Amino acid sequence: MNKLTQFSVTAPVETVVKKLNKAKIPLFHLHKSNSCVLFSTQHKYCKKVFAIFSHPCYNVNVEVYDFKQKAINFAINRIGVFIGALIFLACVFLSNLLVLKIEVKGSGSYLKNEIHGIVSACGVRQFAPFSEDKKPAITAQILSLPQVTYCFVQKRGSVLIIEVATTNSSAPKTQLGGLYSDVNGSLQKIVALCGTACFTEGDKVNKGDLLIGAYSLYDGERVSCMAVGYADILCTASLEYFAEEDSRLNQNNALKAVNLYADNIIEKSLSVVKNSKGVIYKINFSYLRTLSINL
Repeated sequence: MNKLTQFSVTAPVETVVKKLNKAKIPLFHLHKSNSCVLFSTQHKYCKKVFAIFSHPCYNVNVEVYDFKQKAINFAINRIGVFIGALIFLACVFLSNLLVLKIEVKGSGSYLKNEIHGIVSACGVRQFAPFSEDKKPAITAQILSLPQVTYCFVQKRGSVLIIEVATTNSSAPKTQLGGLYSDVNGSLQKIVALCGTACFTEGDKVNKGDLLIGAYSLYDGERVSCMAVGYADILCTASLEYFAEEDSRLNQNNALKAVNLYADNIIEKSLSVVKNSKGVIYKINFSYLRTLSINL
């Protein structure tokens, strides 16, 4: 039935049958409903049916279209929706193709102005396409900046993300008081050139613990002095890294990301959690934290 088009005509049944048979139009499901005659035929005879009953004394209408014509009518009636959907998809595609925002992250974010200048000099601008082959030049020039030790460039959607790590090379100032721990961990080594070590190697230390006191012991008496020395503390931590898909490249980038948060990485491991937007890499790592005073 859904392959046929149904018509209604205000005319006697005999007249309808006679005219359609004369035009060799096949009839299906012929029946009378009040003053109208309902019948079905293939949609290709639609123009002929209207031509046969074109006289004003007849009132001919399409009651039900066939499946193909329904689909065509559905598309025509919703052409605006389809055009809007195509425009939306085109906008999404273009937004992922273009660079709409440039973000600088990490301890070197204070170099944002210099980094934006480098990115612009390499031909990357907002609201313009981004080419992957520009990454090496951007990375090399950022690494040439003073104190920059790490740089990673990636485009995530329409955002160009530049992660930069730096070291502080300013001259150390003389510090009064003792050396305190700023992390929790296991003490691996402690050297007090001047002052008194308050822990021994292998001890667990907490953030805020005094590691080297600004005093020396002479004959059981505490004598104030300048604390000079250092301590190595083994710490553990974890971080999460988002990527749009799981790949060997993204796994390597996730493992490299720990360099933004700690120096002297001792061990690291990675686990993958998938979600509807991509994957989240969880990296557990241990690192050696070196604290010093007046060195």
